[in-house]
Amino acid sequence: MNELKNMGPNIIFTFLSGPVGISYGKAMATSALQVPAITVGINVEAQDPAYWSKCTGDAGNNGADGQLTLMTWAPNIEQTAKTGPFLDAWAAAHPTSPLPIYTASTYDIIKGLVVALKATVTINATLDAPVFSYDDLIDWYEDPANIQVTTSGKAGYYTAAYQPLVAAGVPCYAHDLMFGPQQMATGLGVQWQDDGTGNGKVVGVWPHSAFLAVTNGIFGALNGALGLNWTGYQYAGTEMFEFPYWILHAWGVA
Repeated sequence: MNELKNMGPNIIFTFLSGPVGISYGKAMATSALQVPAITVGINVEAQDPAYWSKCTGDAGNNGADGQLTLMTWAPNIEQTAKTGPFLDAWAAAHPTSPLPIYTASTYDIIKGLVVALKATVTINATLDAPVFSYDDLIDWYEDPANIQVTTSGKAGYYTAAYQPLVAAGVPCYAHDLMFGPQQMATGLGVQWQDDGTGNGKVVGVWPHSAFLAVTNGIFGALNGALGLNWTGYQYAGTEMFEFPYWILHAWGVA
């Protein structure tokens, strides 16, 4: 962390999927190690509602403050009509952990698989048993008519027809989940923010129309090739990204 601090970065990109995410948060809460840079990326530990309390440090610092991480869901944001009921049911069953981490997407996968199997399975008269073909399943999933609404967006899949675009540098590989606005799969940018009382809250901040230029810049290669239109796009309930006071102070802004 000292070496990182000496580099003077403004942004730190994280790819953290284990307990190191807590170690990172604790380090960022320690005055001697605290790096005045915005954290953006993946930190699975930061999806834990208790993450804020795990990242307290000296001089009133909190290493979770300002961290922005990729998440599947966020409080008060409904990507589809299924999101709210699912999160409400989860919170009722897990009152101490009201927001599931990304692995709960298994719920959507199983629901979709049931539909796909029912649509493609046949009965073998000799064995008197259901049988299915992997190829039939793939064809069913990749048929645009079978795009499914999940708790985090619409689940559609790229086909072999998209592969000429791959050669041109557009990442739309056959069988991958489709990406883009209009309630396809986008994921959420979620930030830990101080709620004004010294406690932390999780806030969905992306996609947000205020970041249109940034979003178009990042996904420029996709926009024209796949017909994506991010203009004015955001989920209801999305709030603005905030810079923590200690970073602004270090940058001489406040």
